[in-house]
This record gives sequence, structure tokens and C-alpha cells, in this order.
Amino acid sequence: MNKIRITYNQIGILDIIESFRYLPIKVLRTIAKQKGLYSHRQSLEKAIIGLESKGLLKSFYYGNNWKVVYLTKKGGELLADVRGVELENISIPNQGQKVQFAMLEHSVKIGELYEQFVIGLKSFPHIQLNDWIGDQRMVLQYEFRSDKSGRTIKRVLSPDSYFEFTVDNKVFNYFLEYDTGSMDIEQLSRKFLRYFEYFVYGDWQKRFNQYPKILFLSERTKQRLDNLQIEPETDPQSAIDARGLLEKSKNLLWMSVGRCENIKSITSIEIESFLAMPILFNKLNELWVKDLLKQY
Repeated sequence: MNKIRITYNQIGILDIIESFRYLPIKVLRTIAKQKGLYSHRQSLEKAIIGLESKGLLKSFYYGNNWKVVYLTKKGGELLADVRGVELENISIPNQGQKVQFAMLEHSVKIGELYEQFVIGLKSFPHIQLNDWIGDQRMVLQYEFRSDKSGRTIKRVLSPDSYFEFTVDNKVFNYFLEYDTGSMDIEQLSRKFLRYFEYFVYGDWQKRFNQYPKILFLSERTKQRLDNLQIEPETDPQSAIDARGLLEKSKNLLWMSVGRCENIKSITSIEIESFLAMPILFNKLNELWVKDLLKQY
């Protein structure tokens, strides 16, 4: 491709936007400042205009007249060249297609959650944010051999975000799932099934050292959120011994684990360990960052 003159900081902006798919400028300002790329609004806006004029970014207005930016194919090609990877490894949305409203809403919300986290983090100066990776970049592949068919099944876990921070030289990490409240328990169980399968078959020990906690931030009412965590009908060991009781449970996590294709061959220790993990079901409100970090 023809060489395009672009600054190091502009490459950083492309990198951030690619991670979040669709990103409001107001959120990008917070991220760019936190990463030390652009401290002043005018400098960032000038950089964005330059990237748009080169065809590397496109934008549109959304909601309360927010400007939202996203990566073009040309921008993806440049980013792939910089990273030394194939274009297929770069996430480029909206290639000749209309923006799906639900996807846009979700992506914009993830960006807003990052902004809220960075702002809330200021009240905890002893906590250092190490990384926040959007849903486009946190793609966790795993595979296993099916007990039923004997075929190798390949799957992907894609959390809405992954973030990690340090407190007194100790690293804490989280998978983030944002829930609008529109999915029923059957749909959610398929999502949490992927978390369980990745726990059993994935490379999390090599990649993260420890399995990240799962933070489920939901727009549901407290009652609807409590219904996902309903007290199981039997004790864990009896359900694990019977295996079939897990899938029939009205508890979201138990149901998710019970739906695993190889549930009969997975050890009781692995099942118990996953069910005992800290999985946080939190109602989304203005205090969610404080409620999460005050324990540290």
C-alpha cells in the first residue's frame, strides 16, 4: 500500500478505536489522556480530522449529537502493516453495511464504562490501571474433542472487555460483561457456558496466570438480577454427582455448566472450582466503580 505519513500518537488513536469498534469522541478524549497520547481536546480533534482526511477513520453523529468514530478498511490496512499482521486480524466494522443499532448501542456503552472506570479510579490513588481491552481485541480461542461425536470443536470466548489493575504490586483482573437486560436466562446460559468451557479447556493460565473474575454489569432491576442467582434446589455435590441436575437448575451458573457438551467427563474438581469462583452480579449505577474497588 502507498505510504501514509502518520504520527506515533495517531497510530495510538487508531489502536484504541479498533479495540472498541465504535467509540464516541468524548470517551476517546478520556482514553487518549489516560494513555498520555493527547492531553488537550483541540490537539486530539485536530488529529482525528487528519485521520479522517486520509480516509483512515469515518464518523457519524449519534444520540445526544455525539460524534462516533470507527476504523475504515484503509485504516485497518495501515494498522495491520504497523503491527506486522494480516488484515484479517484487524477488526473493521461497517464495511459497506448499515450500522446495526443494537451493536452500536452496546459498543458505545462499553466505551462509556471505560470512561466511568477511569474517572472513578481517581478516588483510589493506590490503584494503578494496567490495561483495558475492548471486545474487538479480547478474542479467546479454545478447542476440545466432543465426547459425543469425537470431532474437535473450536470455539471463541469474547468478553465485552478485559481489564486489570495493580494494588501493592499484586495484579487483579476481570472479564466484563455488560447486560442490557434483554436476554433471558436461556440466552445468558450460552454466554456463561463459554466462560466455563474456557476455564476447562482454555489457555488462561498461560495468558493471565490466574482466571479473571467475571464482572456482570446489568441494567436489570435488582429482583431480575436476583432471579439469575436463585438458590439452587440441591447441594452442589449432589448436583455434580448427578450432572443432569446442573442443567435443570434455575440458577444461571449451574445451568450454564450443565449445558457443557462434555459435562460427564469433566472432573468434579473443575466444576466445583468454577462454581466457587468470584462472579460478581452487579446492578449498573453511578457507584459501580466505587462498589467494585472499595474492597481493595
